[in-house]
Amino acid sequence: MKKIAVIAVSLLVVVLAVVVAWKASRPALQKITVVCETWSPYEIIGSGTTNGIHVEMLQAVAGKIGVELQFRQDAWTNCLTMVREGKADAIMSLSETPEREKFLVYPDEGFNVEETVLIVRKGSPFKWSGKLDDLKKVRLGIQKDYWYGKEFEDAGLLSNDVSGTTEEMIGKVLSGKVDAGIATRIVTIDTLRKMGKSEQVVFLDPPLQADTLYIAFSKTASQGKAAKMAPIFSKALADYKMNPAYFSMLKRYGLSRDSKAR
Repeated sequence: MKKIAVIAVSLLVVVLAVVVAWKASRPALQKITVVCETWSPYEIIGSGTTNGIHVEMLQAVAGKIGVELQFRQDAWTNCLTMVREGKADAIMSLSETPEREKFLVYPDEGFNVEETVLIVRKGSPFKWSGKLDDLKKVRLGIQKDYWYGKEFEDAGLLSNDVSGTTEEMIGKVLSGKVDAGIATRIVTIDTLRKMGKSEQVVFLDPPLQADTLYIAFSKTASQGKAAKMAPIFSKALADYKMNPAYFSMLKRYGLSRDSKAR
C-alpha cells in the first residue's frame, strides 16, 4: 500500500510539473486588442474589411503563438491616446521614439522599413537638396502626431500646416495650400492610385528619413500583461519573415522584402 501511495504522489508531482510548464509556455494574454488607423496598404480596416500587409503579418504570428487579435480602427491621435491610457493592448504601425517609449514596449523585430519623403505638385519649382533649411522657405504640410525625426523637431518645423490623413495632405499639395508635403512613400503611392491622382504628384529624393515600423504594446493595458507580449511577438515575427508565405504575401501587394515604405 505504501508503495502505491509513493507512486501516486510521484505521478501527482509529474502532472503538476506538466501543468506548471504548460501555463508558463502560454502567452500572458490570449486576446489582444490592436488599434490602428486605416493606412493602406498596411492596415485596411472598416466596413467589414480587415486586411493589409501588417494585418496579415500579425494574423500569421497570432495563429502561431495561439492568441486572438481584435483590430480597432480610429484616428491616429486617438490610437496613441488609447495605448497611453491602457485602453488598448497594442498599436500598429509606428516608429520608435523617446516620447512613445514612455508608455509603449517595442519588440526587437519590426514589420519593415518605411521612407518618409517630400511630395509636390507636378511642375512645382521647389528644389529639395536634402537639407532641412530648404523646408524653412516653403509652406510645408505635415501630419498630426507623426514622427519626422529629432532634427526635424529641433529645426522648429512642427509648426507647419497639419493634416489628419494622407488624403488631406495630398489635397493640400494639389490645391496649392502648401508647397510641399511630408508623406510616407508606399502609403502615399497607394493612396494616390486610389484617388486617381498618381500622375499629379512628384516624389522628391533623397528621403527625409527611413524608419522601422513596429507593433508596440501598452505598458499599462491588461494589468501590465500586454507589455509581456513584446518578446513573444518579436520572435514569432522574425520566424515568419523567413517563411515563404511571407514573401508570397508581399508579392500579392506588389512589394518585395527590400521594399521601403512610414
